[in-house]
Amino acid sequence: MGLFNGTNLSVEAILTTRGRELLSKDGGKLEITKFALSDEDIDYTLFDDTHPNGTVSFGKVLESVIPLEATPAAETFKSYLVPDELSFEDKILRIPVDTDLESATELKIIPTTTVKGDTLDEKYLFTIQNTNVLNFVNDDKNKTNNFTGEEATVISSRINPGATTLVKISGIDSKLTEVMVINVLADNTTSKTSPFDGKVKVTNSIS
Repeated sequence: MGLFNGTNLSVEAILTTRGRELLSKDGGKLEITKFALSDEDIDYTLFDDTHPNGTVSFGKVLESVIPLEATPAAETFKSYLVPDELSFEDKILRIPVDTDLESATELKIIPTTTVKGDTLDEKYLFTIQNTNVLNFVNDDKNKTNNFTGEEATVISSRINPGATTLVKISGIDSKLTEVMVINVLADNTTSKTSPFDGKVKVTNSIS
């Protein structure tokens, strides 16, 4: 195991132990049919959404991590590869497009998952990155950032200036994940960031 110097953007592809074994046979002929991506060196708990410099600095520590070299043996992984029966081939998770949202406005998020063209009936885990900007409806006091269901309704806070947050949407059965960007516009009636006050303007539904 080694380290990259961390100064250049690099992509390293290597043969697995089994791949090297096959390469040594049959005159060195090898047909590559599968590959795996790994982020073994990334500790996502270092993502700091409370950084005083705002969203541009949330991932500052992660971006400075020195990446590890690729490993040829899956047995050394601390994370897990996706087995063939859960492979993402022919699976598609569709989520709403990124959107601007006025303050104190509800938005219904309706994802859909298709498998080989057929709709998969599943629930999703919705995760809001910043609950100072956006909350799940009826949860403006607790500010829980997770919700599980077939769809979710969120509501924007009354803030000035405006701010952007992410909503991660993960299929419980399909294991697919997509991220939606929601930009909450500034509310000129308030001079500081404040939680939702219960006065809903408009209800939108997008899917």
